[in-house]
Formats: sequence, structure tokens, C-alpha cells
Amino acid sequence: MFGITTKILIITIISIYSSYLFFYKCENVGLLDYLHPLNHHQVKFCANLNSFEGFVSPYFKASGDFIEKSVFEHDLVKQYGVKGHVDSVVGHFKHHLGPLVEKLFQFIEFIEIKLYDGASDLYAHGVSLYKSKFA
Repeated sequence: MFGITTKILIITIISIYSSYLFFYKCENVGLLDYLHPLNHHQVKFCANLNSFEGFVSPYFKASGDFIEKSVFEHDLVKQYGVKGHVDSVVGHFKHHLGPLVEKLFQFIEFIEIKLYDGASDLYAHGVSLYKSKFA
């Protein structure tokens, strides 16, 4: 039981961090980001995510075209205006949840910097302790 929960936690963290990089960090690269301590690693991750996007985008386009032709062209879907409802839900998501997701990504950026600073301080302390004992 504990192993499955740990796997799910790790997959969730990787998914959220990948979403943060792809939707927030890779799109909002500015001059100050070059001063960010993790910029070099994030540029590599963004390049990998963008190449992955290039790999899967033809499949998403094909599936979107299929849904457009076979689902949204069906008589019942047209009769009940499902496409209008879907567009409305997407609009509400962008209006209400979009700012919350952006605040979540800003919080992830803050935590990322704090974790990096803590790890750097811990590493420097470990190196100084090692040098004082064994050098």
C-alpha cells in the first residue's frame, strides 16, 4: 500500500512540475530568469518538453479533427448545442481557475527557489564540515 502511494505521489509531483515548466516557466522567460539559479536546468527541461510537444502535436491535431468531424457534427450534439456548452465551460475555467493556477505556479516558483537555497546552504555546510574534519 505504501509503495503505490509513494509512486502516485512521485508521478503527481513530476506531472505538476512539468506542467509548471511547460505552461508557466517556458513561456515566461525574461531577462531576470537568466539570474535564476536553476535556469540552465530549466532550459534543458523546456527543450525536452517542447520536443515532446512537437512529437505529439500531430496526434492531437488528428484526434481533434476526428472529434470535430464525428462528434460535433452529430445531429444530437448540434440539437442540444454541446459545442457551445463546451466553449462556455472552457471560458469559465480560464476566467475563474486560470488566475488560481497562475498563483499556484508562482507559489511553485517560490518553493523551488527556497528549496534550491536550502539545498545549496546544506551542501556548503557539508563541504565545510568535511574539510574541517578530513582536510
